[in-house]
Amino acid sequence: MKNRYFTITIAPEKKRVSRKIKVSSSVLKWGAISSVVLFLVLSYVVTDYFSILSRVSNTDEILLENTRLLSEIERIQAKLVSMNDSLDRINLYTKKLKSITNYQGEVAQPDEFLKLGVGPLSAEEVAFKENEEILKPLMLPREKEIEDSSLLINSVNKQMEALHFKANFQEKSLSDLKVFFDDQESILRSTPSIWPTKGWLSSKFGLRRSTITGDVHPHKGIDIATNFGTDVRAPADGIVIEAGYRPDYGKVVVLSHGYHLTTLYGHNSLITVKEGQKVKRGDKIAKVGNTGRATGAHLHYEVRLKGKPVNPVNYLLN
Repeated sequence: MKNRYFTITIAPEKKRVSRKIKVSSSVLKWGAISSVVLFLVLSYVVTDYFSILSRVSNTDEILLENTRLLSEIERIQAKLVSMNDSLDRINLYTKKLKSITNYQGEVAQPDEFLKLGVGPLSAEEVAFKENEEILKPLMLPREKEIEDSSLLINSVNKQMEALHFKANFQEKSLSDLKVFFDDQESILRSTPSIWPTKGWLSSKFGLRRSTITGDVHPHKGIDIATNFGTDVRAPADGIVIEAGYRPDYGKVVVLSHGYHLTTLYGHNSLITVKEGQKVKRGDKIAKVGNTGRATGAHLHYEVRLKGKPVNPVNYLLN
């Protein structure tokens, strides 16, 4: 096929000699193809450039967001550490309370096992030890934090679970201590620790010679001599289980204080309570007299532990 030529005439504005350029059709064709290819390449380059810019911008935003999230995680970690320190102080205070009250409960103190080479540990103690390790903050270099932020998030989740375990453990320990204190308070209220009436000790607990028969026999309580009609008061909280008359004790009152403790008040002139009635320490229950086998106005006072007479003086605080 014969090659065709095109003539391009270049005529200047001013009257000068025009120039003619002769170009073959094949050259024009390849020039057009090259122009199209160059346009496509440039278009791709420009598009890819703006795409890279967009991705870089998104990456910067993600890095900024990660930095913000990491700062928030660090703030949460600081709070967790502070809460753990508070629980440690509460635990120390709890142990001090148990020490000064001679508490002998069954609740373990697993943190003590962390300092001693003992074993085997119970499941609860092992869990406590594992959680103590978890509560230590995970420390990573700053560039590593950004790269492995999932590690920090996972660490915080584990710390929160460990703190929850520790809080539950401490709650149980304090709950047991509260039960112990409540029980101790109840024991104190139920202990006959004050004198049931005002007077003087005329006969002690133990063996004595009867002023009526002259025989020596055990005296199961103490005698408090005082004026006829003096108030007799409950030395502790309790319930009236007897309010009646016995030939030997005359008008008698018996109180049950719980914890296997009972008290008896004999030779009264008047009983001011009824069976089944609850009384508090200091409540009036009778008046001193000389009913039954008595030679004068006095109060016969007994304390019994599990049904056996014990010396009432041992319980008196004043």
